[in-house]
Amino acid sequence: MSTPGKVERIDPKAGIPGGEVTLEYESVSAVSARALDFNFHGASGTVTAAGRTRALVRLPEINTLEPVQVVTNLGADNEIASTLRLLVGRKITGDVHPVTNPTFDPDDGLLYVTRSGSRGAAAATGRWPRRSPAGCAGWTRRTR
Repeated sequence: MSTPGKVERIDPKAGIPGGEVTLEYESVSAVSARALDFNFHGASGTVTAAGRTRALVRLPEINTLEPVQVVTNLGADNEIASTLRLLVGRKITGDVHPVTNPTFDPDDGLLYVTRSGSRGAAAATGRWPRRSPAGCAGWTRRTR
């Protein structure tokens, strides 16, 4: 038996506050699609676009590093909890303009980002630990 509004897929499976995720769910009516609301660890996301089976949602501030449950709200006392979890990241630096997509090394937990510089200058590569209890204390800088 299907449950209208129940989230069946999250893409991407991880995000940061202010980032967007696509939620695919069991089909709802066109009227219900306009009233959809999604909660992440008790905080309501901002629906930027929604259809009968899919919505684009901007993530709210979420104060946990644990994976969070996505709950669909279809109106008064009609909440549908998903069994799927969203991994929540946090901002670890600013003013970084990556040249290409960052690379994540699952063996050592580091995120590699190359920043652009002026033409001919040596490009610095930043490495961040995926999770660091001391914030971004694990930042190292290397030039090629």
